[in-house]
Amino acid sequence: MKSILLIGLGRFGTHLAEELSRSGHSIAQIDVRKKHNINIVAIKTDGKLSGPVLPDTTLTRDMTLLVMGDYKSVKKCFHL
Repeated sequence: MKSILLIGLGRFGTHLAEELSRSGHSIAQIDVRKKHNINIVAIKTDGKLSGPVLPDTTLTRDMTLLVMGDYKSVKKCFHL
């Protein structure tokens, strides 16, 4: 069963945000879909929702993600 959740990186997605920002790599280079088995559908920054998310996007802690994937995968990736 697929779940769609809003995840605030500053609060819940510390692991993923740190992984991406520490490496300086994009979502595509980290291969979020393959490594974490989730899809980032949209990003909310400064109160504005934008999507689709481009593969060269680098995540920051002030972003909120709209993600889709198996609940177990989302929970593991974001330490929920």
